[in-house]
Amino acid sequence: MGRTFTLHAALAMVFFAAIALLMRMRVAATLCGVLAVGFAMPVLSLLAFRKPDARPVDPSRELRIVSMNVLLTNPDAQAAIAFIRDKNPDVILVQEHTPAWHKAMADEFAHEYSFIVNEMRGNAFGQAVFSKRPFVEEPVKYLSARTQAASDRVTGVIGLHDPQIRVVIDLAGTPVVIQNVHVVPPADVSLFREQRAQVAELAAIAKSEDRPLVMAGDFNATANSRLVTKLLDDGMRDANAVAGSGLSHTWPDIGPLRFLPGIRIDHVLTSSNIRVHEHLVGPSIGSDHRPLFVCISMQ
Repeated sequence: MGRTFTLHAALAMVFFAAIALLMRMRVAATLCGVLAVGFAMPVLSLLAFRKPDARPVDPSRELRIVSMNVLLTNPDAQAAIAFIRDKNPDVILVQEHTPAWHKAMADEFAHEYSFIVNEMRGNAFGQAVFSKRPFVEEPVKYLSARTQAASDRVTGVIGLHDPQIRVVIDLAGTPVVIQNVHVVPPADVSLFREQRAQVAELAAIAKSEDRPLVMAGDFNATANSRLVTKLLDDGMRDANAVAGSGLSHTWPDIGPLRFLPGIRIDHVLTSSNIRVHEHLVGPSIGSDHRPLFVCISMQ
């Protein structure tokens, strides 16, 4: 949690440094300046080494993915539908998927995206996957047998054992594993522990899976957090760090907080045997999160 708002801490230190200079407190200003640089470096370092893969792409080996947390209380699907139409992805990953959102998405896309896994919920942790490409294995709806066994026992706004859908599609003869992610927010001690347990299970998948692997969705953690860096240490790559632009913040996008510098808690992570050609953060869709688009291909 302490690494989430490092950029905001850096901006606060710049403000205090300016106040200290106005008050001719040079030592305090210098200290605040040093702290500002220290807080800013982990964020700014993410911008330093981006190099999208510019090699020509064989269209048969290209995969376009949209991931979006649509916000369960968002009543208007039209902006999300317009973004999907614009990007024309092969696979759509949806978080906070409710019955109302499933109806809107299915009414619009079911004839094009005929391979669907739907685990809608009345809470914030429903999911769905819509794909133009067939699934070559039975979709897995939960991270582990533990979460699947407990899923029916949990109710309320936040379910600790809700779906994390994983599918395998065929891309020019190569099976590609796609993991839809929605990790619980660390809102209290129990949820913080559950978040760590979920990421540990994701890390186990990353370490054991030798096929091309994509993990995308709402991680409720920034790229420099211990949770995401755990996945990066286990061999995943941050697609934004490879082919993104700017700070690429995804949250918050509604309410008064949208006027403050945002943070990026939605990510696309790929295994090292995947080439990343494009990563972008989409426009507002009426959710507190902005959607993600990524274009990748196989090595």
